[in-house]
Amino acid sequence: MNSIQNLWYGNMRPAEEPGANDKACTKLWHNIYDKVEKLEEKLDEDEKSMLSRLIDDYNEVFCDEREDSFAKGFSLGLRLAAEAFCLTYEERE
Repeated sequence: MNSIQNLWYGNMRPAEEPGANDKACTKLWHNIYDKVEKLEEKLDEDEKSMLSRLIDDYNEVFCDEREDSFAKGFSLGLRLAAEAFCLTYEERE
């Protein structure tokens, strides 16, 4: 299978692969979860519900932005590859 087929069939998941700063991000996520837990201890039920909806909305926007960034990056990569191919092809003629 080629890379495009692997991407299509879900064998490649670039967004799920750890990055160079994965440890730093993991630490930040733990800090966020700790702060949310501490905040929830001080809130009443209505405020906890509002905080939960806020976090859900944030996560939805965050996921949408990641998807959009991936699509834009993928598109840019294809354009760069196409331009490089065209330049190489034009040089041969």
